[in-house]
Amino acid sequence: MDRVVASALLAVLLATIAFGATRLGLGEVLGVGWGAVALSTFYAGRSISASLGGLLYTRSPRLTRVLPSAALLVIAASVYMQGVVRDPVILSLLTGVQGFAAGFVWPLVQTGVALHGGSTFILSLYFATGSIGISVGRAAYPYLEQMLGLGSVFAIASLFYATAALVVAVGFRVRLAARGRGAGRRSVHGGVARAVLVNAASGFAVGLDAQVLYPLLMEKGLDRFTASHLLSLGSLLGIPSKLASGAMGDRLGVYKSMLVLGAVIAASLAMLSTAEGLAAGIAALVYTGVSTGLVPLARMAAALEGRRLGAPAAVVGVANTLSNVGSIAAALAVPVLASTPGGLVAYAAPLLALTFYDGASGRRVARVVARG
Repeated sequence: MDRVVASALLAVLLATIAFGATRLGLGEVLGVGWGAVALSTFYAGRSISASLGGLLYTRSPRLTRVLPSAALLVIAASVYMQGVVRDPVILSLLTGVQGFAAGFVWPLVQTGVALHGGSTFILSLYFATGSIGISVGRAAYPYLEQMLGLGSVFAIASLFYATAALVVAVGFRVRLAARGRGAGRRSVHGGVARAVLVNAASGFAVGLDAQVLYPLLMEKGLDRFTASHLLSLGSLLGIPSKLASGAMGDRLGVYKSMLVLGAVIAASLAMLSTAEGLAAGIAALVYTGVSTGLVPLARMAAALEGRRLGAPAAVVGVANTLSNVGSIAAALAVPVLASTPGGLVAYAAPLLALTFYDGASGRRVARVVARG
């Protein structure tokens, strides 16, 4: 396996274990209201830095050797402090710092995996590895918190992030050199616009994070262990979901595949919006598992269109920014949509509208990805 891909897989596994556990911890401390605020600051920080990082890496490729690992160390420090303080304003600011630092890491890592891996399946494997990590973190959180206390959970997570920084510093040497594919300027720019817009729609569709779902499920009558286990199972379901979405994208087309996933997401959110108890938990499980299958499709489209333009890191950075903007809007809409019967279905509406309108062009992108 390519060294860049191998280091990316190990780094994302370590980081997502830490992320999965700490998101539940923040959700328990902050509740639904402040949890949504903290989630929004995280996505806001990442939205700014994702595009900025992509531009910096395009202009100065040498930064890819030092900036991602330095940003992971900043995340490690921020996560440690989140386990120390309890003030919701400070916690929200710390999650914003974490998100800002993350924007310099993961869009570049995604670009490296897409270009070095050379297939949708490899990129899907990267995201599936992230699902494994989040699942492990979510399942472990209530036990670690009960045995060691909340502060110790965040301290352990901080060490995981620091270890990921070392892995990236040693093994991640991405090559961003790219060539256009000879297409006309209008065709290239149209493909880029389509790719970043679908990333925005997918970001909104997957924006109900566990940090929000966890307290929401407890409000609907589930205890903390059942809620965390169902969300953990949802993350595990995300593993085959991501891999299957990559295969489906090559066969049916990117946008048609997203349309299929969007319909399943809409159905699960309709159930989550109206149900109580275990039924709501099952709906959250399906939503958590299926919605993550959107991400490899959206990111691969951005990476390939970016390579055609000659700036893959920049396009994937912008795609991440718009995806995070969509997730910010999703988090801010939680108080209103969660209290409206059937309101959560709105999270799938932009994705369904976009993919239904332009399903045919997905076949073109899928063929490009399949040749990638």
